[in-house]
Amino acid sequence: MFPDTYHQVAANESHRLLQKFGFNTLYNDVTQIIPVQNTPPAMNVHRRRRLKNCIASGYTFERLKLNSITEAYPLFVQSRNEKGYPLTMSLTDFQESFSQFPNDYLLFGVRDNGKLIATCVCVIVSREILYTFFIGDDVAYRKNSPVTQLISGVYDFAGSRQFSLIDLGISTDKGILNPGLHSFKKSLGAQDVSKKTYELKL
Repeated sequence: MFPDTYHQVAANESHRLLQKFGFNTLYNDVTQIIPVQNTPPAMNVHRRRRLKNCIASGYTFERLKLNSITEAYPLFVQSRNEKGYPLTMSLTDFQESFSQFPNDYLLFGVRDNGKLIATCVCVIVSREILYTFFIGDDVAYRKNSPVTQLISGVYDFAGSRQFSLIDLGISTDKGILNPGLHSFKKSLGAQDVSKKTYELKL
């Protein structure tokens, strides 16, 4: 199911109907979202300090052209390999998605003197919701956390386009919390939202 916060009334009604017809809740995952407001994101002190240091170091945030995915993709590979996560999309997969949905996929990045050091793919879910789909960063820069500046930039972009929330994705695996990932997203100002998976046993 979609995260409850996408449409709480529809989520409640869907839950009621699915239960009525014999579905059980298989997993209750935790999605983390950042409400977009007319104020900066509610980052904690540590994240605000990281953001300030990134800006002082001359790092720059920008929206990238979709053909820059060839430059961004190695950062996805590097980040996933370093964390031991599977890489669920190939470069060709991204290129095909961008080609088919050029108005729905967005690519952002943070650069250090022209070098791409953090990047993310976002998907426009609706006029109100922006989903952060894939994030990658250069491991050599991780102590400076350019991803913090990346999310800050995406937040500013979302505000300029009247999105009401940014979905940072789930921080669980089949209902089991990943404490490190959850804590990181929370430090960026994210709030917990339920995202259910249902199962029908025949």
